Amino acid sequence: MLSNSKNNKINSFARFLKIISKACLIPHPEKAHFGGEDYYFISKNNTTIGVADGVGGWADHPGASSTKYSHDLMNFCNECSYITDPLLILQTAYEKLDFSIKGSTTALVAQVCDKSLHVCNVGDSALSVYRKNKRVFQTTDTLHGFNFPYQLGSAKRDNPSDGTYDIVPIQPGDVIVAGSDGLWDNVWNNDIEKHIEKVVIDSNSKHEMMQKLADLLGNDAHKNGKDRLFNSPFAQDALNHGYRYIGGKLDDVTVVASIVVEDEKVNE
Repeated sequence: MLSNSKNNKINSFARFLKIISKACLIPHPEKAHFGGEDYYFISKNNTTIGVADGVGGWADHPGASSTKYSHDLMNFCNECSYITDPLLILQTAYEKLDFSIKGSTTALVAQVCDKSLHVCNVGDSALSVYRKNKRVFQTTDTLHGFNFPYQLGSAKRDNPSDGTYDIVPIQPGDVIVAGSDGLWDNVWNNDIEKHIEKVVIDSNSKHEMMQKLADLLGNDAHKNGKDRLFNSPFAQDALNHGYRYIGGKLDDVTVVASIVVEDEKVNE
């Protein structure tokens, strides 16, 4: 007969990690009539999320649609989320795109695999992991130059395999924030940490907590993006690259906020 300690050890290995995820999407005011060029997905099995940012530079090309690229790519990724590899999910979804239409999108896909978070990132959307309200990991952007991200689309310049691939150890209670550049260009990390601390105190459930966090971050980014005097992360990045820029960067904003839980606690 197994001892209690052995039983506990077996039970701990039998537990699977999942994520409770909620989202906020706020389009640029000039794009609100069609919903903007950002999109996201949250898989029904509570393991996989994604964010895509349709590249606005195609707006002057007749017949182009970066909105279609971001929406189609995320929908195809969601359909493929049974695959246990975010790069393979992204590659499979990418191959389903209609390249006869001009346009492109950045893409980030993250998936819980056993005790780790696997993250594939093409472009300048980003993901951070927070433990006890402090950031312990952030993805790296893939860029051709300042404000020129890697992108997947009709030009076929970049491929899913050109992005970064990270494996991050995670544990119950970790908070994951994924977002388009509309978030990261307008909200400083220390403010994200403060928002996480606030929602942990003010929420009655993990589902409520993540929705509050996504909404707080999305609205914060949108507000700062409209502030022409705000000392934004984008302005600082521009300065680091030799450009003078003042204020926030008004853009579509997408936030997917997740908290890591054990499988049996996903409905709490």
